[in-house]
Amino acid sequence: MLTDIKCKSAQVSEKARKLSDEKGLYLEVMPNGGKYWRMKFRFADKEKRLAFGVYPEVTLAEARERRDEARKLLRDGIDPSQAKKDRQLQHMLKNENSFLTIALEWHDVWKSTLTPKHASAVLRRLEKDVFPELGADL
Repeated sequence: MLTDIKCKSAQVSEKARKLSDEKGLYLEVMPNGGKYWRMKFRFADKEKRLAFGVYPEVTLAEARERRDEARKLLRDGIDPSQAKKDRQLQHMLKNENSFLTIALEWHDVWKSTLTPKHASAVLRRLEKDVFPELGADL
């Protein structure tokens, strides 16, 4: 089982090395000095790996918490790697294609054809009437 001291003092070698913790969690020490948290698991009879972040930005305790969350998903019959991809996709879609974002981009292009006073009034109406009714994340 790993300790924080073992993680800090892990030596770099010519090949990637795995320092095992428990329940599939391990620290992968790369030849370039990078240390990455990984979890090895099986889903639908296939061996998979899940990345949890870079040590020391992600501590041993945080890596263990993430491992436990992934194991709960596995227990419920959910592939943790697919769940992670789905969360990332939802986050990207929410932030990049939200109604608010698109409306503000549209206004930024459209305002150059108007007087500054009219462009300001349109933006004010969007902020006052449209965004609160439709929600910023539609």
